[in-house]
Amino acid sequence: MKKLLLSALGAALFTLTSFGQTTLFQDDFESGTSNWSFNGSGDNAWIVNNVYSGGGFVTDTPNQPGGNTNYMHIMSGLGCSFLNACNANFDTGSASLQNADLATGVDASAASSVSLEFWYLCMGAAGTSYGTAHVSVDGGATWTLVGTYAGVSSWTQETIDLSAQAAGQSDVRVRFQWTNGGSGLDPAFAVDDVTISAMMGGGGSNAISTTNDVAPDAWCEGTTTSLTVNFTATGAYTNGNVFTAEISDANGSFLSPTAIGSLSSAASGAQTISCTTPGTLLAGAGYRIRVLSTNPSVTGTDNGADLLISAPPTVTQDPFGQYCVYDPLFALTGGLPTGGIYSGPGVVAGAFDPGTAGVGTHTIVYTYTDVMGCSNTTQQALVVDACASIAIKESNKMAVYPNPTKGELVVSGSNQYDELLVFDIYNRLLVKFYKSSSNRYDLSVLPRGVFIVKIRNANKEESFRVLKL
Repeated sequence: MKKLLLSALGAALFTLTSFGQTTLFQDDFESGTSNWSFNGSGDNAWIVNNVYSGGGFVTDTPNQPGGNTNYMHIMSGLGCSFLNACNANFDTGSASLQNADLATGVDASAASSVSLEFWYLCMGAAGTSYGTAHVSVDGGATWTLVGTYAGVSSWTQETIDLSAQAAGQSDVRVRFQWTNGGSGLDPAFAVDDVTISAMMGGGGSNAISTTNDVAPDAWCEGTTTSLTVNFTATGAYTNGNVFTAEISDANGSFLSPTAIGSLSSAASGAQTISCTTPGTLLAGAGYRIRVLSTNPSVTGTDNGADLLISAPPTVTQDPFGQYCVYDPLFALTGGLPTGGIYSGPGVVAGAFDPGTAGVGTHTIVYTYTDVMGCSNTTQQALVVDACASIAIKESNKMAVYPNPTKGELVVSGSNQYDELLVFDIYNRLLVKFYKSSSNRYDLSVLPRGVFIVKIRNANKEESFRVLKL
């Protein structure tokens, strides 16, 4: 492979423009490990050498198409020391996670597209012992997975489009990572002839900067939201150019962005795109927005500040009991968080009137809106019964009437009682009468509804359900 590529001449960073494509970084490892930082040493670690033989005990590493010269690979230190196997091999008995990071960031701030190319082989075992490729644009603080490799026993060239992550970024780094999970076959992960190249927008004169004033900067999950995105385009743009605004995922990654608006324009300077975000975006606090152009192709920087999509509040409602159509108005409670709004048949100002709602099963909706303006609802059934079948109850020849009553209640059939008590349906005492010689009692002070009348003496108690009209 070395014969197929331009020599780095000992320096991995140089610029070469051909047909609009610029090489930002290239390393064929002939100068050793100077461009890379390894996180570990010893068994199953990264090394740069030109050994391909397994020493007679370990499987040989396949020859390179361009000649067997230096390459970067995983090597078992024990295998090299005791078996003279210093090629791309690994010890399955030593689990490890090894990184080879590009030590110095590559400047792609003027690039409209970026690609990573390298040759590799990696047998290992899929999902257990395998290689991966990552990219970082923040000095190595965070990494984005861009490729996974296993089951490849011959040298293969890989090309990865890094435009979504790296175009317009001033500190682009790549990482090759080896995960040894305890099984698999040689050869281990090996890499050679690493190249980062870019298409420079308008020869580097074109750039797009998204302004940090996206409005609104917060909205609710599940809503379709209109946004205003301001940006500044520098350089020359030709007829037919389209500026497109994209929103990242909740972590700020543009690996799979969502287009939210576009503007057909060949103008430079400050411009605005009217955008609409879909209701399918999930809640998150790390969204970003950027603008791209088509002619020339330029990927702009993002807006520089996180946008918030807030999750709807969790809302609950306790079940309702069963009520009579003649029951009085009562306050609706049981909705959480408190402070929401009730709605439905018979609901007025947070209270329920069975008489207004009428007999039947009614749906009562509870709606709560949080400080972000995000709402959610829940609902419960509330049953109103006619309660028209309440009849005079007789027990041991004692009775109360009329039932229903508009006010007066008469006890008949026995004088053997001391007091008459009236309770509501929640068993709360409302009125207490001592025995009247006329056996007549005035209930006109009570509201309409269903009540429990208890007639008792020292030895027994009789209960009657009475409907007050």
